[in-house]
Amino acid sequence: EIEELGVIVQRYTRRKMVSRFSMIGHAMDPLGFGMTAWKLQWLDGKWADATCAGLVEAARTALSSRSGTPAFQLYAAIIGARMSRVEELERRAERLLRKMAGPEMSSKCGDGPNSAINKVMFAAALEPLSLRCLAEDPLFHL
Repeated sequence: EIEELGVIVQRYTRRKMVSRFSMIGHAMDPLGFGMTAWKLQWLDGKWADATCAGLVEAARTALSSRSGTPAFQLYAAIIGARMSRVEELERRAERLLRKMAGPEMSSKCGDGPNSAINKVMFAAALEPLSLRCLAEDPLFHL
């Protein structure tokens, strides 16, 4: 019975952590962070404010090259942070992009695993303006 209780507590704790760091339907790994930050540009209101605060809190982990995360996932986080219109996230993204640019530019497609998607995501991270919310796009007030 004690072991069963331990399993129940672990599941509950895991669910709470996922719900806390899962905003707009995405986990807070670098890919989910990037997607959430990217979507933030279309949101307004209390939910957007709470999501923004969560992103700033999660940025320390999501925008870190020390995590062993594949480069293309970090580029997704960089793209989202650059599109978020949150100055702190944009600054962190710029620093990480500068740090990753040298190694990315010195390798060729085919040099390692994920090299093709790394190059595509790197290019998008360098100039993500095509992914920006347009002035005439509606904002969702949540």
